[in-house]
Formats: sequence, C-alpha cells, structure tokens
Amino acid sequence: MGISTFIGTLENIFNFVDKYDSLISLLLSLLSIIISVIIAYHILYLSKKFSLEINLKKRDEMRIKLEKHIHKIKNNGGRHRVYLVNTDTYYQKYPHNDDYAKAEIKTTKFNGVEFFITMPELVTRKASGKLYFVDKESDETFLVNAVGFIPYEEIEYIDYHSDEYLTSPLFFIKYKTNFVLRNFRFEHYPFLSKNIFYYKRFEKFDKNRDPYDTEYRLIEEKIYRK
Repeated sequence: MGISTFIGTLENIFNFVDKYDSLISLLLSLLSIIISVIIAYHILYLSKKFSLEINLKKRDEMRIKLEKHIHKIKNNGGRHRVYLVNTDTYYQKYPHNDDYAKAEIKTTKFNGVEFFITMPELVTRKASGKLYFVDKESDETFLVNAVGFIPYEEIEYIDYHSDEYLTSPLFFIKYKTNFVLRNFRFEHYPFLSKNIFYYKRFEKFDKNRDPYDTEYRLIEEKIYRK
C-alpha cells in the first residue's frame, strides 16, 4: 500500500503539472520579470549614485582650479578673457571655424561658471516703469552686462595654457544649441536663453574690502528691447 500510495501521489503531481503547465510557466515568467526589474532598479540606483559622486568630484576640482586662476588674475592684474570651444567640431574644424567664442570669466557658482559675453549695454527705466535697452546715454541710463551661465557638467576640459592659435585659457564645452544670439550681434555661444542674465556693477564696490564676486549685482527685472 505504501508504494501504491507514493506512486499515486506522483501521478497526481504529474497530472497537476500537466494540467496547469501554462499557468506555472506564466507565474515563473512573471517572477523572472519581477526579479529582473528589481535588479535593474538597483543597478540604475547605484549607477546614478556613482555618477553623482563623479560629477561632484569633477565640480570640486574644477571650481578650486578656477578660483585660483581668478584670484591670480585679480592679484596680478591679468585679463579675464577665455575662449569657449565647441568639442563637437574641435578636431574637424578648429581653429579655422567660428565654433569658439570669446568671453570673460565673471565668477564661479556652486553649480557652474558665469561668463561676461558682450560689451556693456545702456539701459533706462521708462515712464511705464519697465527697463529698456537704449542707444544713447543720458542722466537716467546705466550700464548692464550680459552674463552667460554654463553648468560644470557641460565643461569637459579646461586648458589654462591655451595653444599657438589662441592666447587665453580654453574651455572645451559640448554646445547644446547652434543658434546665434542675434540680439547681441555676437557669434556662436553655448548659452540657452534661460541661462543668460544681466548684471549691473555695484557702485560702492571696494576691491580691497569686498569679495570679488560681489562687484556685480543681478538685475531680476526683465529688460526689453525696442
């Protein structure tokens, strides 16, 4: 009886498996998918964490070197001029193309670098209370500087020694846009409109007392053109 019972039990199991084979296969497939999703999620999480650590380390190293460079310029009276070079066309066209632009370092931020990108422009406040760019100077006008912002992660490399063609530090940047800022009458710059701001020089700034990055104050109002 014991053997017969055992054999009968095995037959029942085989019959169950045979009967519900499709269902079992489906459940195993679902289980496999769930396990794969869990593994993929953990890999993605670890990858993002690792990428963040790399980006933060790169940011810190870049910011420290840039601040030393800026302080050296301030102390020695050097020029702030740099060139912003498009990495997408560097090997194919540089230096016989216009995919690099002249700028001046303004300051470093926790998340990127600011550059002066145009000559100062005249602004006045009209009767409407709004600020407008104007062509002629008067008692009511004041100068503003257009400043472009580039995040550290978009700066691939900085060559502080330059090369035989350009005599200022080179910022190698992956340009995210190819449009020309026609309003500023300047060539190809890697700044989106949302990353362009206007600053006014603080008249009471004292270079012997105040931090260098407080020389200019952000204008938070919109400035209109005619």
